[in-house]
Amino acid sequence: MREAARIAARADELQALRELGTLEQTEPREGDEAVRDELTRRVGVQEDVDAWLARALAAHRGPYADPAELWARIEALLPVVPRRPYHPGRKPSGRAR
Repeated sequence: MREAARIAARADELQALRELGTLEQTEPREGDEAVRDELTRRVGVQEDVDAWLARALAAHRGPYADPAELWARIEALLPVVPRRPYHPGRKPSGRAR
């Protein structure tokens, strides 16, 4: 029941954004495919939403982003932590320190 309500609410949101002319600027969300199915029942909305969703898929936006590309962008933001040659919790390897 909650999922159906969430889908209907997102469908209402996308329809309103379409009517305002701002659908193209909207980032897709996970589950928008199910919302598209809901919008097939509404008159005059499906074609615009299909085009928007197709562009989002082609551009790899939102949850459709390429995982390797997404990781490359995230990894650049991670701090570099230098590795210590000796850690108190690590067993000595027998090499001289």
